[in-house]
Amino acid sequence: MAIFLIRDSDRLHADPVKDARGCHKRGDIVAVFDDTQTVVDRPAPPFLVVQVTGVTKAQAEKYLDPEMDTVDPTVTIRRRKYGLAIDALPPAILTTLTTNRKIAVTLTQVRDYLRNKATGQAG
Repeated sequence: MAIFLIRDSDRLHADPVKDARGCHKRGDIVAVFDDTQTVVDRPAPPFLVVQVTGVTKAQAEKYLDPEMDTVDPTVTIRRRKYGLAIDALPPAILTTLTTNRKIAVTLTQVRDYLRNKATGQAG
């Protein structure tokens, strides 16, 4: 099982380039832990905790990758390539997540909502 720490609100910067490259946005996976980590019962805003069975920490770490420029791969375009489409989650999951700020789900339940931010495709 992997545990995702997810940003629940946008961080902002006045410079749009710095904003995209350096600020976490709502749905960004900030950190990934394995199931041996202790998770708080109710995380404080602006964070959510999503425990996902069916995926290992090593598999989940791809969601921490930034989006890089295709012409110059040393240039970061966006802080995270993937994000959780929080508002698109099924109502039962969304209600539990917003109420408790924490949820345990299977990879099947959230796979379609872990999306590439540029293409919108499930990751």
